Amino acid sequence: MAQTKPIGEGVRVLDLGMFWAGPTCTSLLADAGMEVIKIEACRHPDPDRITPQGLAYVNNDPGQDPWNRGLVALRRHRNKLGCTLDLTTPEGRDLFIKLVRISDVVVENFRLGVMERWGLGYSALQRENSQIIMVSVSSSGNTGPEREYGSNAPIVACLGGLLSITGYTDEASLFVDITTPDPLAGTLAAGLVMAGLRYRKHTGKGLNIVLSQRELVTNIIGEFIMDYFMNQRIAGPSGNRHPYMAPHGCYPCKDEDSWITLAIRNNEEWLRFCQVLGVPELASDPRFADGVARWHHQDDLDSIIASLSRSYPPHELMGRLQREGIAAGVVQTARDVVNDPHLASRGFWETVSHPRFGPHAFKGRGFYFSKSPVGTRSPAPCLGEHNSYVFGELLGLSPEEIARLEEKAVIGTVPSLEVRGRIPSLRSGVNP
Repeated sequence: MAQTKPIGEGVRVLDLGMFWAGPTCTSLLADAGMEVIKIEACRHPDPDRITPQGLAYVNNDPGQDPWNRGLVALRRHRNKLGCTLDLTTPEGRDLFIKLVRISDVVVENFRLGVMERWGLGYSALQRENSQIIMVSVSSSGNTGPEREYGSNAPIVACLGGLLSITGYTDEASLFVDITTPDPLAGTLAAGLVMAGLRYRKHTGKGLNIVLSQRELVTNIIGEFIMDYFMNQRIAGPSGNRHPYMAPHGCYPCKDEDSWITLAIRNNEEWLRFCQVLGVPELASDPRFADGVARWHHQDDLDSIIASLSRSYPPHELMGRLQREGIAAGVVQTARDVVNDPHLASRGFWETVSHPRFGPHAFKGRGFYFSKSPVGTRSPAPCLGEHNSYVFGELLGLSPEEIARLEEKAVIGTVPSLEVRGRIPSLRSGVNP
C-alpha cells in the first residue's frame, strides 16, 4: 500500500526553543511532517550549539565551525529548517511578526517575561494572527509568586519532589532524574499542539498553551503525594526496592560489570524463578514462602539471588526468565543498545546523510504511524542555513534586503565573536 502524506503536512511551526524541552516538542512536530523553522540569533544561538553535551562532535572533531557539528544539536533538530533572527532588534521583531502572520504554531521555552519584553507575548501575536497557537514551556507556570524563577532540569526535579524519592536509602540523592523534566514537558507539549490544532479546526480560534515543568514532575509522583495527603507519610529514597514486590532489584551477572533487573510480582512467578535458577528448595524456605515474608527478608534474599545470578551471562538469564513470564531486563550500556538485535529488527537506528559531514547513525523515535510515513527527511540545519528561503521565498525580501540584514547582524550564519569565544575546544580543553 502506498504511503500517504505526513500527518503534519501543511502546518508551519516557528521554533524558538532552546536546550531540550522546547526542541523536543518541535522535533516531534517536525517528525510528523510539519514545517518547523528553528529561529536563533547569532548573538544568542541555541546553547546546545555552543556547549555540546559531553563535547560530542561529529567524528570527535569540532572543526572550524563547531556550532554546526555538535551531535546533540544534530539529533534534536533533524527535519527542521534553520534561520537566524535577532529578536532584540526592531527589524528582527518586525520580521518575526511577519512570519507569525503566515504560521500556525509558535513554541518557546524562555524564562517568563522574555517574550513580553520583546513585545511578542501571546496577546501581541494574536493581534497579528487570531488563529496562532502559542506553546510556552516554563519552569513554574505563568502565575504564582515564583513564576519568573529560572531553573534547569535538576532544579525542576528537586522542586517537583522527584529527587526526594530517588537514589539509595544510605546515600545522598543524586541528580539521577535530570533527563526527566525536559523531555517530559517537550513530549507532552507536542501532543498539546495537536490538540490545539484540533481545537482551532473546530472553533477557528487560536490559543495559548502554558506548561509548568515543575507541576508536570509532581504529577508523575502522584501516589507519593496522595500518600502524604491521606496518611501524612513522607516518602523517601528506596533504591531498587518496591513497596510490596520482592525480589525486586538489580543483580550482578557473569560478565564483568554486567547486571540484570527483575521484578517478582506473586508466588507463582517466585516458584518459576526458583525453577529457572535451579533452586526449587528456595521456594519452600520459610523466609521466602510468600510475598510478605520475602519483603521482610530482602537482605537475605538479595544476597542469595546475587550469588546465583553471577553464574549467568545477562542476556542468557534474561531470556530464560522472560520465557517463563518473569519481568527481567539487562542493564544495557550505550554499546549494548547500539548493537541490540531487537532495536535493529525494528529499524530503530537511522542512517542520516549530512551533505557536509557524511552519513551518521541516529536514534529513531519509538513510535510509528500505520498510515503515515515517519522518518528523517532532512538533516539538522546549520546556523542560518535557510535564511534565503525564510526571508526570500516566504517573506518576499530581495537579495539586497537580505544582505543588508546580514550587514546589520540581524541575521547571519556565524555566531558573534563573543559567542565564539565561549565555545569549548575539544582539542585543548580550554576556551579558545
